[in-house]
Amino acid sequence: MAYPDRREPLPHETENPLSYIYREVITLHYFQEWSVNEIAEHLNLNSNTVKARLARGRHALRQTLEKEGDIEWIKGSQM
Repeated sequence: MAYPDRREPLPHETENPLSYIYREVITLHYFQEWSVNEIAEHLNLNSNTVKARLARGRHALRQTLEKEGDIEWIKGSQM
């Protein structure tokens, strides 16, 4: 049986370039409008951990968008 050199990405890998821990806090903060303290309490995390995950998630998202060439969206964003 021959195996391909490279597999096609699964749908969840292409739709969500961010790790779950970053998507989780970004979703709660920006889409559900939860405060850092609310997220920390809900996830049983330190508020500094939530802040770090938000910063790292924004950075990873920005890098993904730059790599895909969506520069105009980044320039207009206040993330």
